[in-house]
This record gives sequence, structure tokens and C-alpha cells, in this order.
Amino acid sequence: MSSSGRLALSRDDTLHILKGMNIELTPNTKLPINELERRLENVLDSAQRYTIVFPKVTPYRDKPLSKAFHRNNLAGAFSQREREDPWQNAFERIAGHILTFAGEWEEGGGTLSSVVLKDPVKPHGLVIKIYSIHEVEEKTALMFVGYTAVESPDQAAFGDTVQACLKPIKNAMLYFVTELEQRIVVVFSADLPRRALVLLKDDWKNHKPFCRSVSSGTWYTVTLDRNPFAHLLGVYGPLVNNILGVHVNRFDSGDEIQEKGLSNDAVPENIYDPGEYFLVKIQREVFDRPGQQHRDMLIYDSCKSFEVHMLREREPKVFGAGLAAMGDEMKMYRWACRVGDFQWKICFDRGPDRNPPW
Repeated sequence: MSSSGRLALSRDDTLHILKGMNIELTPNTKLPINELERRLENVLDSAQRYTIVFPKVTPYRDKPLSKAFHRNNLAGAFSQREREDPWQNAFERIAGHILTFAGEWEEGGGTLSSVVLKDPVKPHGLVIKIYSIHEVEEKTALMFVGYTAVESPDQAAFGDTVQACLKPIKNAMLYFVTELEQRIVVVFSADLPRRALVLLKDDWKNHKPFCRSVSSGTWYTVTLDRNPFAHLLGVYGPLVNNILGVHVNRFDSGDEIQEKGLSNDAVPENIYDPGEYFLVKIQREVFDRPGQQHRDMLIYDSCKSFEVHMLREREPKVFGAGLAAMGDEMKMYRWACRVGDFQWKICFDRGPDRNPPW
């Protein structure tokens, strides 16, 4: 990376990016900005030398692309889920959408050619052209792309601006990404027009139902629980241990339970910007006996930055609306927005045109 023509990063931004790439630095490091930039450049230079890292690069054909991304997607979702610094989650969020993109690429027979990364609030974003997809080893895929930054006077004109860049616009996908994620993409590719980038979120075809949900859907504000078993730990400790994989017993005090991360008082992580909408997966319990009444729904996002529960006893009206929307299915995907520590807005009216594969 050369210094000329590169998007400038502040010292804090550089620290966050290094941490997000798992570059260990001592807490409250006093390293100057030029040293931090040098380390970032070294990391990026190392990532470019794929001829050393990978033995061979061949066209990616006749193999399910989702399998190439599934392993890393799961690893990112379940590792370090409770980061203190939400900026570090930008990398996990970008990686967490890879599986969705891979599924769409396969669904379209490998014809996807462009990706639009749009800011959820401001009328600007990035248009990425996918040139080719290659196989670097049996279970690893590599993408070669180019990009351009686009900006329009207002939200209504953004679509026309994108179409001017993509003539004709064909097989494109629209993803909503935060400003930080856009900056990461630009910084990492500013001097490398063929750098491999994999960036995903909600696809272009989901944009229309999403807009309908926001503008005319019925939105419920609901209080969700981090741990629906907190009030049962003393009686049903062994059952909770099996379900949550955490050793809690009837002799644990309230403080000890909280230290083990099972207290409802611990605020779930929030990696989203204020007012940002995103898809959540909603699952109901699986019963062995017919006639049992559903009392709990599990809700989480694509990268599992949070896992919360909707309880019938706390939110009977919203719970009933969710069950009605789910019908005979065991799960559904719906739009949501975080509005408080334990409060979410959810619209049950409509979901994406196609369910994502997570």
C-alpha cells in the first residue's frame, strides 16, 4: 500500500482494524501512527502474496461455493462473540455474510456479476464488480474484483447513480453495510484493484420487501431476554447445564451465576448503528409430544453477535403474532432494529424473497 491516493485512517481506526485482524497489541499502546500504519501495511502485503500461501489457483467450477465459506463463517460466529470493542466486529460482520452470498451465487448458477455496498442511512456506497472466482485449494475460494465509490444527492437518486455505473445492471446484489465497513473495504483495496474481497449482507432482491416492511409493515417493540432459564437455575440446574453447556448448579449464588454469563442483567452485544435494520432468524421449540404449548422463541442475527429469547409470558401479544406468521414452519427470517439494551423492533408481515442459508 502506498501512502498516495489512500484513504487516510485515524490512529483509533488503525488500532481497531489491527485488532479486528487479530493483530495483538498491548492495551493502551503508545505506538505512533506511522508504526501502526507500517504494521497494517505489512499485514496487507503478506495477504497479497497468495503464490506463497496457496500452491495453485484454478477456476472455481462444479463445486458448491457455500462449502468453501461455511467453515470460516462458523468459526467467526462462535469465537470471541462478546467483544468489548464493537468496532472489531466489522470484520466478523463482513465475514458473517459470506455464506449468504455463496448461496445466492449458487442459486443463480454462478452468474452474479456485481455487488453494491450501501450505507443504511446516507446516499453513498461502493459498487464492486466481480471479475472471476477461483479455487486456491480444495475448500478455499478466491475472488478477483474491482470497485468504485458512488454518491448521490439523496436516497431517491441512489438507484440511478448505481445504474449509471452498471450498464446494463444485471444479476446485482445490494448489501447494507456500515460506514466503518465501507472504509475497511476502501482502505484494503485502494492500491490493489485485484485484491480478493468477499463482502456480503442483504441481497438486492430483498431490498423491495425490506422497504415495504419499513414503510408499511406492522412493527412490534418487544423486550427480549438473554437467558430464559435464569429464574429456573436453582431447580433445573442440570437441565440448564445440558442446554447451555455451562456448569451451573443449585449451590451457585446470584453473583456466581452472573459471572458465568447467564444473568438477564448482562446487556447483549450491539454491533449495529442506531436505526440500522438487519435480518434476524426466529426459531421456536421442537416438541416431542403433540399439543404442547410454545413458550419460547430463539432470535439471533447472521453472525450470532447476540442470542436472545422472546417469552410468551412476557410478550403474549407479540409472541402470538410471531407464531401466526411462522405458521407450520419451525423458523423464519424477519427484519429487526435494535432500539434499546433489551428492546428490538420486529416486523412479522414479510421476510426476504428467499431465506438465507444460516
